Amino acid sequence: MKRVAAVMMAASLCACADVPETSEVAPEAATLSLNNVHDCSELDAFDPGDDADLVLRLEIAQMLCQLPAPDLDPAAVAAALGERNFAVLTGPSTLTLVARSDAESVGAWPDVRANLERIGDSDLWAAQFRASEIDSAILMFIPPGLTGPSFSNDDLVFWRGSAAPDAPTLKPDIAGQVIDREVWSDALQETRRVEVYLPEGHHEGGAYPAVFLADGAVVAYYARIVEPMIDAGLIPPIVLVGALSGAGGIVEDRSGSDVDWRNADYLQGFYAEEDRFSQHMDFFANELTRYAEQEFSVSIDRRDRIVQGHSSGGAFALSAGLLHPEVFATAWPSSPGWRPLREIGPADEASASFSFSAGYYEASFQYSSRVSARTLAEHGYQVRETYRPGGHGSGLPTAMLVQDLTELFADRGRAPE
Repeated sequence: MKRVAAVMMAASLCACADVPETSEVAPEAATLSLNNVHDCSELDAFDPGDDADLVLRLEIAQMLCQLPAPDLDPAAVAAALGERNFAVLTGPSTLTLVARSDAESVGAWPDVRANLERIGDSDLWAAQFRASEIDSAILMFIPPGLTGPSFSNDDLVFWRGSAAPDAPTLKPDIAGQVIDREVWSDALQETRRVEVYLPEGHHEGGAYPAVFLADGAVVAYYARIVEPMIDAGLIPPIVLVGALSGAGGIVEDRSGSDVDWRNADYLQGFYAEEDRFSQHMDFFANELTRYAEQEFSVSIDRRDRIVQGHSSGGAFALSAGLLHPEVFATAWPSSPGWRPLREIGPADEASASFSFSAGYYEASFQYSSRVSARTLAEHGYQVRETYRPGGHGSGLPTAMLVQDLTELFADRGRAPE
């Protein structure tokens, strides 16, 4: 059984564990925090006045807010749960979560973060929310009592609304190959783990377009989505290059350190004791790309190279596009989980283009995405934004990978030159 960290939810779960509060980074506008789900009545009564930032915060917060505890019949809830200990119920514009637990408190996470209330004196719990476009949502939950890093996808609760988009096509057995490598970094003075997908028929001298991925453990999963797109002629053969993150991405033993290596690598200013972010950026944007050119015939044309990441990795993808447009002409920040970009110089013809995405129900991440995208657009950068009903682990990065690849390569041939 594969661990969650090995499949689609890897980056999402890491992000929730690593930076539960740091994505909300505008203390000057703390009058409407986006770190928690608000009561709907509180939001309905909130007056943002002429403050444009508060107007935006209110708009985002109202996409998911908590209603009073529903008056539910315990017998009906028990029947809805059956043998399960967690279930999702929906009505017009409402989302109801029910659970069975003998714990003192029960919370929902990661796609909806809130506390459930006990139903009477039973072991049943419930919470109800007003949720924008809930019928089109895709949600994932970790049931009560499930802890630790070793649970599998079968332990999770996945829910899709009746109008939700179809799940991407997964190829059971790819014809290409996924390989693991270890790459020495002069910039970091350590050895990094890398996972790479090579399409069927890959050959030297192919000058292949490539997506460079933060949280690179997703490569094996993404390969099962990308290869059917290649087979269908939607995109040319491409290479996926994933740099594994955190202590697990470092070959040398880091078990004795209390440093959050993932966020130290991905977030500028997170680790103040040394310039770890710049060292890792040098590894990713320079050393790793040169390695991919030499070992896997990745194109040296910046237009053929994309950087993508989710959450803290999304913030890193944004930084990589800004700091190294000569390397990456395209950046796809998904739910960037750090300080929103508020100041930037004007764009020029050598600047990267950006495709931002986030879920309706991950308020602080959507806020960071929208503010950053607006700042770039106001300074002349090419920017696209996509926001959909869903939370931080809802599979939006996967859906956006398909959309962004299809649009980027719409006018290109099937084979690299």
